[in-house]
Amino acid sequence: MVATSHLAWKCLHLIKYLVQHVLFIWSRRTGYWSRRLAGNFKHSARAIHILKKFQMTTTVPRHRLIQNELTRWNSSLDMLKRLQEQKRAIY
Repeated sequence: MVATSHLAWKCLHLIKYLVQHVLFIWSRRTGYWSRRLAGNFKHSARAIHILKKFQMTTTVPRHRLIQNELTRWNSSLDMLKRLQEQKRAIY
């Protein structure tokens, strides 16, 4: 009985490690492309003009995209929320 519970704990630790690793890899890839997309709209006047044009033709709120900053811990979440909000205007 003790060996079975010990084995179960080892399996749980392995599953926890795998889930954390997958989420870490996913967040790195998603964050990289999201940061590049938001950066393009931040530095390009043409892209900002096109985004505003699409925002007017759809029911999307007229907000600018947010680019995350390393010094602000919640900025990555804010960036992803804003991209989700503006998805119809961007794609």
